[in-house]
Amino acid sequence: MHQHKHKHNHFEEEPMSMSRDCSGGRGLPACFRKGSALLALGLVWVAACSDDRTPTGPGDDVPSPSADRIATGQSGERGHEVAFHDISRQIKGFGGYFYDEEGNLVAWLVDPSEEARARSILEGVVKQRDLSAHERNTGRIVFRRAAWSFQDLSAWRDRATHPVLDISGVEWTDLDEAQNRLVVGISSAAVRGRVESVLRQQDVPLAAVLYEESSRASDELDLRDYKRGIEGGYQIQRQDGGTCTLGFNAYWGSTASFLTNSHCTAVVWGSTSTNMYQNDTSPASNQVGVELFDPTPWSCGLFGLIRCRWSDAAIILKRSSVSWSYGKIARTTFWGFGAGNSGSIVVDAKNPSMTIIGEYSFPTGGEMFDKMGRTTGWTYGFVKKTCVDMNKTSYAGPGLGRILCNDWTSYHSGSGDSGSPVFRWYGSTVRLAGLHWGSITSGGTRYGIISAMWNIEKDLGALSTF
Repeated sequence: MHQHKHKHNHFEEEPMSMSRDCSGGRGLPACFRKGSALLALGLVWVAACSDDRTPTGPGDDVPSPSADRIATGQSGERGHEVAFHDISRQIKGFGGYFYDEEGNLVAWLVDPSEEARARSILEGVVKQRDLSAHERNTGRIVFRRAAWSFQDLSAWRDRATHPVLDISGVEWTDLDEAQNRLVVGISSAAVRGRVESVLRQQDVPLAAVLYEESSRASDELDLRDYKRGIEGGYQIQRQDGGTCTLGFNAYWGSTASFLTNSHCTAVVWGSTSTNMYQNDTSPASNQVGVELFDPTPWSCGLFGLIRCRWSDAAIILKRSSVSWSYGKIARTTFWGFGAGNSGSIVVDAKNPSMTIIGEYSFPTGGEMFDKMGRTTGWTYGFVKKTCVDMNKTSYAGPGLGRILCNDWTSYHSGSGDSGSPVFRWYGSTVRLAGLHWGSITSGGTRYGIISAMWNIEKDLGALSTF
């Protein structure tokens, strides 16, 4: 009998196709939630950005999942930033850190005299870094002179995000660790003056803010074949034919279910008992589940006229008659790296799936993540922005929608990939990191957007996935 574990710059909504790796610290896997906030993750030498990838895993001593439960709703510190705040209390003028593409940890300091103390703390982060099979790690810590502390930037971001996002033409806001600035995504330069006026009202220094010309984020709706038992990465369709990707199987409490994007259901951020099929709606016996939980957003910003959620995720109740491959994600024959490069959608006959061994609550800038989607297949890339707040135009309920603290990556994606599982890859095993839901073009670069596991469980409650 299976014993599941209970772990207590045009922002477009990607059109749905109508065709047939933790509150304990930044970047901590969920299974490390009770560990130190500084254990940000596993030192292994690997080569990044190469198709000659030798998968290296966390070993056989993978910790058991935490029994912690993440409360739903808006309360509490952003999980992505707990470790940064913790380090800020120990290092005067700490400005955050990220990993560059060579594998160095790059840290910002307002006060260079704090370097020795910062190095002693951050050496623990480097030593415990969890590496995916794509990444390299030099073991080096590089310091840069910061203009602003992370605590100041965080306070300004928290104060200004909703008033700034209320401005027509503002697409997103971000505390950007790689630039040590607040960054605002705007549809045109004409919007900047209105943003600066609001920033002054919120007592945010204009010198701490940068701007990017940005598109509107877009939701993305083959691993396209019929598959039983159902598992992450395969095509699903809703009852009217909108095509997406099954993210991952999960127990929600004791309920066998699976997750995909909320916008893959009939109503964004609202439970409507949408019927879901795998791989398509014909014949009717292809129905695999019905929408179970897709909570309405809470009121935030602009006198409560804005509606916020942390993720684009919904729980689908699995039909009892449908078999599933719990803890599995499909594996295809090859991957694509970076913008514009699709991977294979052909399942590897000799090695058809990967096993989920843990969860990865949220990313750190510069880390690598993989995605498995029905349209562009297996792709991977670098995390470029973390914890970005943006308007969610696909929300059609009362007020205006806003999605908080989501992450941008350089992996390739396309229409139909919505709901794809995002993960850290170790060869035959993975750590589940969240759901892909859309794309955005900002500063001339196209990014894929992730709702991390922390965000999903913040919205939906605790899930058991392996």
